[in-house]
Order: sequence, then structure tokens, then C-alpha cells
Amino acid sequence: MLSKKVVIVGYDAVSPLGTDLETQWQRAVKGESGIGPLTRFPLRPDFPVHISGEVAEIDTDPYPFLSPRKLALWPSPLFKYALLVVHRALAKSGVDITPDLAPRVAVTFSSAVGGQDAVINADRRIIADNKLPPPYANPNACINMVGGKVSILTGATGPILATITACATGVTSMIVAAAVYLLLTKTDLGKAIRAASEEPRGALLMGINVRRIYWITFGIGSACAGVAGSATAPFFPAYPTVGGLFVITAFMVVVLGGMGSVLGAFAGGLIIGVADAVGGMIFPGAMKSIISFVIFILILLFKPTGLFGDSH
Repeated sequence: MLSKKVVIVGYDAVSPLGTDLETQWQRAVKGESGIGPLTRFPLRPDFPVHISGEVAEIDTDPYPFLSPRKLALWPSPLFKYALLVVHRALAKSGVDITPDLAPRVAVTFSSAVGGQDAVINADRRIIADNKLPPPYANPNACINMVGGKVSILTGATGPILATITACATGVTSMIVAAAVYLLLTKTDLGKAIRAASEEPRGALLMGINVRRIYWITFGIGSACAGVAGSATAPFFPAYPTVGGLFVITAFMVVVLGGMGSVLGAFAGGLIIGVADAVGGMIFPGAMKSIISFVIFILILLFKPTGLFGDSH
């Protein structure tokens, strides 16, 4: 039986702590985080984010593949950082990707959004010139392109895999939703929660401590909100009033699925999420929500109680 082992032969990194491993290690040992005020682009007083983790500028002179001419059409810093760490890691490993080895070399790239300055520059270009930037100006759209650029740089011709943090977020949300559904339908606590929600006086007569159930429910809801915040934090800016952006969407999801229905909330979330994603490919900016609102209105016109709601 063959033993399957993972062997790391070369590694490298860039982070807000520095652009070389030695500097990053020394600063980490000192307890530094690299988090500080944003300095890469001008900030208006009302800009929601003023503190972040910025990666310092890289000296590109020793690396011809990072020259301004080579990266003229690839403005997101993700390309520059990815190409640099791959080049240095391969140099440390001593691996030479020959034509015979190339088909067996895969490229995998994983990232959150990042590249906030590229997003800001693209937005300002739209405002100033009324021209849409190329798709690779958007870090959300360039994850697979980064893998392609790495493949071109190294000569690797194997598969290219891209894992985006949002994928893990989707899996996390489905696991939490399934756990809440099982809690509410398969446990005595869940039945008590449903009873206290639908008929608190009757639940009290049956010996259920309604006040205690309210506190437990509040705790479960807060825990779910914490998981949601942690899952979205890697690719969504966090500031004190960020929750307001999700209120309308949450309302639509709950009403669309049916008040009091966990399955309905799950189905409503999928419908609104897919509608927003499709809308983002058709309409610019906030107009992407048009499809979601149209679906929401049509379903309520023909089924006012929502997809899984009861008439009572």
C-alpha cells in the first residue's frame, strides 16, 4: 500500500507584516499585526473603512515579470503578489518545471477579495471617464486569472484550481442552516422554541418556561449572527453600521420563504442569492437587486404567505 504524504519543498509569502519571510517572522515574534491606517489611496471622511492590513510596495526591479509593462493590464495587486511568491518559492525549492514535468504540475490559488485599491481605482475610472474597467480589475473576477498567470510564468500545464473564501462561506451557511433546522424539528428544545413562538400562552400552560426560551433563542440567534459575520468578514468590509446593508435582504428572505419556516428561509436565501448573482452580471451597481425584487413581488402576489408559509 502506497503511503500518501504531503511534502513542502518551497514556500514564500507576502502579508501586511512584510514582503519577505524574515521580516514577517521577526514582526510576528514581536506581536505585531501589520494592521494600521489606510494610506494607499486618499480617503474621504465618510469612507467606511480607515484601518486595514496593507501590503507594502514591492521592489519590482529584480523581477522582470513584474515590470509596469508586463502588468499594465493587470492592476489588481493579487497578480503581483501571487507571481512574486510563486517565483521565490520555486527558487527555494530547486524544482525545475521541465516540459516532461509540466503536465503533472497543478496550480491552485486561494484568496479572499483583497485588492481594495484596485476596486477604488476602477470605481473612480467609471465616474471620471464613464468607461467600464476590464474584468481583471475586479479581484472577485481575477482569481482564476491569477492561476493562469502563474501557469504562464512557471510553464505548468496541469489543472488550475481556484478556491474562493465565498465558497467556504456558502458551505458554512448551509451547515449552520441544517443544524438550526434539526434543532428546531428533532429536539425537545426546538419544539419548545416553536411552541413559545406560535402560542406563548399555551406553551406556558404546558409547563414551558417561556421567558427562559426567549433568552435561549436570543442566544442562538446571536451565535448565528456571529458565524455569519465571521464568514463574510474575509471578503466584506466591516464597520459599525454594516448590518444595515443586510436588513432588507434578510427581510425579503424570511417573507419570501414564509414566516416561521426554516426551510422557507433556506429556500428564500438561495433564490435571492442566485437572483442577485445573475442580476450582477446584467445590471450595474445597486441595480443588480432588480431581479430579486421582481421575484419577491411576483411570489407574494400569487402566494402571500410565502413559499412555505401557513395561512394562519
